[in-house]
Amino acid sequence: MYTPSSSLAAALVLLLTASSNAQLIGLGHLNPADRTNATGISADGNYVIGFSEAGGAPAQTPLRWSISGAASLQQLPFPAGWSAALPTDVSADGHTVVGWRQQLLEFPPFRWIQGVGSTALTTPAAWTQVRGRSVSADGSTAAGWAAVSGLGTRVVRWVGNSPGETIPLPAGYNYSIGGAFDGTGRIYGTARQTNNTYHLVRWVGDAMENLTPLPVSGNMLPAPVHVSADGSVIAGQTGDFTVSPIREDGWVWSLADGMTVLPLLPGMYTSAITDISADGRMVLGMNYATSSTIQAPFIWTRDRGTIPLSQFLSESGVDLTGWSLLNANGISADGTKIVGTGIGSSGRIQAFVAIIPSPATTLPVMTAVLLATSRRRRRH
Repeated sequence: MYTPSSSLAAALVLLLTASSNAQLIGLGHLNPADRTNATGISADGNYVIGFSEAGGAPAQTPLRWSISGAASLQQLPFPAGWSAALPTDVSADGHTVVGWRQQLLEFPPFRWIQGVGSTALTTPAAWTQVRGRSVSADGSTAAGWAAVSGLGTRVVRWVGNSPGETIPLPAGYNYSIGGAFDGTGRIYGTARQTNNTYHLVRWVGDAMENLTPLPVSGNMLPAPVHVSADGSVIAGQTGDFTVSPIREDGWVWSLADGMTVLPLLPGMYTSAITDISADGRMVLGMNYATSSTIQAPFIWTRDRGTIPLSQFLSESGVDLTGWSLLNANGISADGTKIVGTGIGSSGRIQAFVAIIPSPATTLPVMTAVLLATSRRRRRH
């Protein structure tokens, strides 16, 4: 008889007993014919969230993998009356998960709490096109955005079990989107002024702080952001409606270095940022060519720039034989675990976790090797 535990046992035992070694582990499937996708990882690196899809069906079954301690694959329950749910974020300890389900143009949000279960988050009647995107490190608050009647798109939040509330904008602003948290619970996003300029902002309670202008104006496609633990490094992307297809540029902003636009991989056209490490040194994302069928996950560091994730993992000692990486959606706080979706040697799509040595030692060593190789080539 097929069971998730039987299909995962060997891989997860290997993961638990040799987690200090560089490796890539397929996280298996809920059922024999489905495909699994990883959408995030807890900051402590102990839990992976994602979903399962059966064949070509669009409905998602929410999942959580434990990859430390008692290894397991867990199907998260649906909120009452739901038949699909897509997890989008997880608390630092992995005990709270938030997400949404697609329902035409609506994306009702939900929250799952370990030992409590899943519930739909309460949204005011004036809200439409709601997305629950993020959860605070301690799991107490969820955030996202919604189209609010009479106001337009706004960043919103759910504190504890209270109904959702709109986060206010100061005078002169008419739009906000985002909802990412730093480690202290501050909320980050982008906001538009009435003169059509955009800014990277954060909220402490209801008070908004303007951090920096974004390098776009006019026809911009705003997107959520990703934030380091202390809020000093923020990554995101902005796009342009005036070109076809729409192009988005990934960027990193920091208090120390200001705004840096991330270079694309060769042959790629547009970029999307998916996560950032706690110290802000590693940014994860996706590059896409003009053809929607060509894509590549990447990792960016200030020392190396933008490189394919497959190259980074190989240089870190991960054996990728038999694997094709489709996307990368989450990185643990310390940067030693990266999760995404790929095709393994079986030819089936499944979630994966890549484990690498501590980036604190890996990145300098990789840089030193590359520099030494470059010097040898110049001498010869």
